[in-house]
Amino acid sequence: MTVWLATVMALAFSPPDAAAAHAVDRREILQAMRESRGYELTATANGARFQSEVLRRLVRRARASDPSQSPLFIDHRDWFRAYLERTGLTAEAAPAFVRLSDEYGQDMVVDYRRERVIGGEIGPQLELAMNVCIWWPEARGRPGKYSYEDLLSKPRLRV
Repeated sequence: MTVWLATVMALAFSPPDAAAAHAVDRREILQAMRESRGYELTATANGARFQSEVLRRLVRRARASDPSQSPLFIDHRDWFRAYLERTGLTAEAAPAFVRLSDEYGQDMVVDYRRERVIGGEIGPQLELAMNVCIWWPEARGRPGKYSYEDLLSKPRLRV
């Protein structure tokens, strides 16, 4: 049985570990995105699944190649451009869940160091654990949150 744990935080500020994290290249992101198949990548209902798959691939590759286990920094522009290339969409045609992340400047830091993710022992040995911090820069006049409605999904999704 594969067990993995992810904690996702969406924040409107810069997390403290962002400067110390390893910046993931757009090509690496695209490579991980290309491995997602068998479902509609543009459907809002699949957005979390897609993001989770891509992040898990990036973490597994980093874990195998980086002995220091540095957290990963994913720039919103690189994620967005990789997504557009993977799906063949234009920026204007991108679904709201990806387009708004880019427009707000939502970056990610993914920490996969077990001791930083899990405090103490829990259940079975986890194959993978990660904290994902998603944020955008705080600035005067910028909202601290956003939401949208997916009119194409059935039932309609309000995110």
